[in-house]
Amino acid sequence: MVELPQQLVPSSQETAIISDPQHNRRLYGPARPVGGSPSVAETIYTVPLGFRTTITMILGCNTDGSSPPATDTFTLSIGPDSGDTRSFNNTQVDPGIPFAIGMELTLEEGEEIQALPSNVTLTINGREVPV
Repeated sequence: MVELPQQLVPSSQETAIISDPQHNRRLYGPARPVGGSPSVAETIYTVPLGFRTTITMILGCNTDGSSPPATDTFTLSIGPDSGDTRSFNNTQVDPGIPFAIGMELTLEEGEEIQALPSNVTLTINGREVPV
């Protein structure tokens, strides 16, 4: 008798799940970073202790209601805000046209994302994985 390949595939009763699945989830937003005055960065996300986080998507929406609508910007830093830590610096978002970018940016436990005050509504998605 010949065994076909599909006969070698284990059934659901023969397999065991040995870890939790890794799912993307919303890490921040939708919200506008408010920071402080004058223009002080706000920590919008900190990697929890015992975890590593991979940022997978950033979405920015400019919902400017002025007439005519104006282009706005946002700035994100990995760690305390400075010119050297900015991943997005004065990134423009046109009214009515969302800014969306997929990525694989890994942060270790305790690392943070800071944002300068902005009128752009931000949403950040990613995966938190125990280390």
